[in-house]
Amino acid sequence: MGSRIGTEPRMRGAGHHPAPDESGQLSIDFYIGLSIFLITLIIASTMISGLLVGLQSKKIDYDAVAYRSGVILVEDPGEPNTVFNYLTINDSEEWEFIGIDQKRMVRRFGLSLYKSTPRTLSEQKIISFTNQTRFPALSEYRERIIFGSYPYHFNITLKVTGDPPIYYPPVGLPYDPNSTYGYIRRVVLVKNQSRAEVNMTPFFNNTTPNTGKFWVELNYNSLMDPTRAPHYWIEPPKEDITINLYNISQIRNQSQPNRVHLTNITIEYYGRLWDQTETWGELPIDVTALVDNTSPPVTFVWPSGPGDDCDVNSTINITFPAGYFIPPSAYANITLIRMNVTYYFDPATVNISTGNDHYDYLKETGLSPPSLNPAIVEVRVW
Repeated sequence: MGSRIGTEPRMRGAGHHPAPDESGQLSIDFYIGLSIFLITLIIASTMISGLLVGLQSKKIDYDAVAYRSGVILVEDPGEPNTVFNYLTINDSEEWEFIGIDQKRMVRRFGLSLYKSTPRTLSEQKIISFTNQTRFPALSEYRERIIFGSYPYHFNITLKVTGDPPIYYPPVGLPYDPNSTYGYIRRVVLVKNQSRAEVNMTPFFNNTTPNTGKFWVELNYNSLMDPTRAPHYWIEPPKEDITINLYNISQIRNQSQPNRVHLTNITIEYYGRLWDQTETWGELPIDVTALVDNTSPPVTFVWPSGPGDDCDVNSTINITFPAGYFIPPSAYANITLIRMNVTYYFDPATVNISTGNDHYDYLKETGLSPPSLNPAIVEVRVW
């Protein structure tokens, strides 16, 4: 019998291990499993970080809200607001002129002149914003500055630097300096509303007969010259226009001692409509209490009642409040509007030069451009 050694298979012992190429698991399965694990880990990490947002520091959250509110106030003109170099304007296009009955039309507070002039604030918008008669509830401010449903408390202050500084009424609740709150401080510029100081001495002529008529001209195309930045515009519809004639006694007729008689003041206006037709008219102004600075500026009604005559020897001071000139601007191309504030004196009591009997409300004739005063806006949120 032949030997069977080498022909029978060997029995595998208990300690036998298969060779690498004998495994039933492919290498691609390992990579697929590892990829799924990593993707799951990334998704879980992302979800966990989102769950922890509510656990972040309140100070950081409040700072973000204060910063956003500060940006809205000082870099945005609010809504509604006219566009740069507007052609027409009416009350509903400026949030600061919208009345109490229509205040729901105000969608957002903003204090800048235009979107193109961030951090340059309108004085009239500041006045309207800090006058809390129209918006007595804090929620009305909150929904137009902070937005969102969370009932944040807030305090907003504005101070115009100078000597002395101008403090506007704060908006919001008093705050505890030792408490935790979000805070932002912005340095801005406030455009002052302009005024014309007209010395009447150069307009006297003792020998030339005259009609006793003197006027101050407001030419919108020049006052809102597009070659100048809006910072230096004079905008009659949107800001106070103050005209102060002083040294009135210097135009007195020498034969009439201590008496200059003012018979009337009117607004003569001219405008060109969109169909190119021209419109013009004359609106009387009540001159009672406008002379000698015996009264604060008068709020006019459009159109006002007939004027009353009076004697005056010192000054004639008129302030047309912001918004007063909106009505004639609502239907005419605003760059083609001219207005004359015309003063009628009794010719027997004055001697006004016929060739020098009006004043242009412009820088070139002595009016300085509106000044820009530094100011500080502080927003606190808690």
